[in-house]
Amino acid sequence: MGLMAELFERGMAVRSAVPGRAHVERARQRTTKFTEDWQTFITQYAWGGIWTRPGLERKTRSMVTHRHSRRAGPGEASPPRHRQYRGEPRGGEGDPDA
Repeated sequence: MGLMAELFERGMAVRSAVPGRAHVERARQRTTKFTEDWQTFITQYAWGGIWTRPGLERKTRSMVTHRHSRRAGPGEASPPRHRQYRGEPRGGEGDPDA
């Protein structure tokens, strides 16, 4: 089995375990010719590569991923620079009293 096939297989196993098999099946059913390459890429690199490499347990990876995805609002790739989150300094960096 080649590296990419191995990453895909590992990715599908993790992807089915973390968000759940039903989520994966819904995503696969909605896959189009346009999104097919993206689904393969995410499965191989994010789920098969990043989520399976040593160093962090799955629970920690999940919390970090959830935290970063929650920073962006619905449909946003990243939060607006002017948004401030409770417990974070303005702009997410620097002096909180600035």
